[in-house]
Amino acid sequence: EDALVSVTAGIIDTSNQERSGGTPEPPPRESQPELTPLERAERQNLKQRLARQRRREEVDKALDLASRFFEQDDLTECLRWARKALEHDPEHTRARDLYDRAKAKLDELVERLYDDAVAARDAGDLAGAAERAEHALELHPHHRGFELLLGEVRALTRRTLGAGTSETAVAVVASS
Repeated sequence: EDALVSVTAGIIDTSNQERSGGTPEPPPRESQPELTPLERAERQNLKQRLARQRRREEVDKALDLASRFFEQDDLTECLRWARKALEHDPEHTRARDLYDRAKAKLDELVERLYDDAVAARDAGDLAGAAERAEHALELHPHHRGFELLLGEVRALTRRTLGAGTSETAVAVVASS
């Protein structure tokens, strides 16, 4: 009878806790026995293997994204993800190769844009020169050559059209 009262009281107490939004407290945990040196070493080894596996997964994910962006000619995103893969594994050959190829391709594109912008400026196409320089700066921010070229084109545009601001003048040239 005492056991029945005790079980019933426990059920009532648990149902009251559930209704009030509380959760019943778990039974006390038994203390864990002390690990032997071999067990500690095995546990440490397992943690290290799991950490290496997570790093490999992060590298694979970043490399997959970098490859997709490279295929789409989105070189800045490709470089960003290849760099992430290399942060996890600086010696990763495929990530290094992809990074180097994307960097070379981006540098080639930037040089071609620079040559085209200079040719447009020399031909008097100030809007075309400004457009190419701005596009190149999007790909390669703070490129000193493009910053100088864009400043020169804006100054030429102001002098040529006598407009109040270089942006207005470039817009006027672009619309003609």
